[in-house]
Amino acid sequence: MFSSLRHPLNFLLVIPILIAACSSSDTEHAFTVPTEGSGVVIVLGHEVVDYDTWQSGFSKHDSLRTQFGVEVQTILYGEDTPELVWIILKAPSAEAAEAYLVDVGTARTMESDGVVGEIYRAVLDKGFSSPVDASIYPERLIVQHRVKDFNKWKEAFDGHIGSRERMGVVDLFVSHPVGDSTDVHMMFGISDVDKSMDYMTSDALKIAMRLSGVVGEPRAYFVHVAE
Repeated sequence: MFSSLRHPLNFLLVIPILIAACSSSDTEHAFTVPTEGSGVVIVLGHEVVDYDTWQSGFSKHDSLRTQFGVEVQTILYGEDTPELVWIILKAPSAEAAEAYLVDVGTARTMESDGVVGEIYRAVLDKGFSSPVDASIYPERLIVQHRVKDFNKWKEAFDGHIGSRERMGVVDLFVSHPVGDSTDVHMMFGISDVDKSMDYMTSDALKIAMRLSGVVGEPRAYFVHVAE
């Protein structure tokens, strides 16, 4: 099931993942809250018929995104399955983000670019960002799960930043949809494939998840940053 992180993105792969480590607390590289007015984050995930065709079309639609103040932040895909694509965008407000997502032009460009199947979309609060340089981590992990109480979960999560890093898992971003703090979204950089695999499949992590208030099954997506 976890044969290699070097060939990522199993779409909707469900695994126990990354809530807290079982060693003592650390506060290295603590998350910070972006400044006021820094907008919201749009997360889009979908399958495309052909990545090169999609990428060529997507790059030509900047004018449509500009109408809504939407900017592309990161494009990610599976190394072995490049037809599975994730796009991280930034919008000036939740209203602008929603308007962009429901616009008929957005739907038409997706169709013309070869988007097929179910589309995952979320409009996230500006969230918490790590000060580490994300560009040095081409391999990433996107995780989404529900929690009973965000503040309680976040306190446990923040207590073990250093422990995760020692196991090859580097915090990059934590957020939740606007108006719903129980639906947590995270992005991590992978610095050590083997250590991170051991960490993610540990029984101790499953227990930590339960104690921090995670409910339901997490979803995890192994991805690679597009050049």
